[in-house]
Amino acid sequence: MLKLLRPFTGAGAVFFPIGLPPKGTCQFATPKCIASCYAEYDVEYDEEVRISQKEKWQIYKYFMECPIEWICDKVKEEIDGLQTPIFHWFGSGDCQTENTDRILAITNFMSLNHPDVVQMGFTRNTKLWEARKDVFALTVENDSEIKNREGIFSVPDYKKQVSVMTAAAYRVRGGQCGPDDCSDLDEPKLSHDINCQMCLRMRTGCFDNVMRDKSTNLKK
Repeated sequence: MLKLLRPFTGAGAVFFPIGLPPKGTCQFATPKCIASCYAEYDVEYDEEVRISQKEKWQIYKYFMECPIEWICDKVKEEIDGLQTPIFHWFGSGDCQTENTDRILAITNFMSLNHPDVVQMGFTRNTKLWEARKDVFALTVENDSEIKNREGIFSVPDYKKQVSVMTAAAYRVRGGQCGPDDCSDLDEPKLSHDINCQMCLRMRTGCFDNVMRDKSTNLKK
């Protein structure tokens, strides 16, 4: 049976095909993003995330075509097997416009039927992010894109190879997520080796919004 998830930074992540369609699912990716994608070029990552494009397409097909209840139960089973509470959307790839409603349906079903699974992820799909800001951080190219917008954002620093977590209303605690660690310039005690479970426990970085806003939006 094909595994849907792989262990990744303390989470169980789903990997979709990278690249612009029809090569992959990164519909809104920028040239810099594609050129810097660890999923294709970084040789330092664990063998578990070196998944062939062919297998990523198989995983993608499962998510798009199998019954939603089956997918969520399988994710829950694999999450438990990996001994992590965190389901990481889009360890590679993203949600295409045509798949937005499908991914939202899976996300919402998971929240309602497996509430102990903590969902998180990065996307450039604005509609997906707006529907579930409690789950997704919106990846943008610079701070000017977040003005007067609520939610958590990820701004890539391609030179430093980190994602800077930020928000329009405040500074995100523990907000620089890189290949080796998650760090905070103002509070060094918040820095730690990269591990999503640590950020979840500390309510920092991607999970900063959990501490500040406990509401959950389940748009259909």
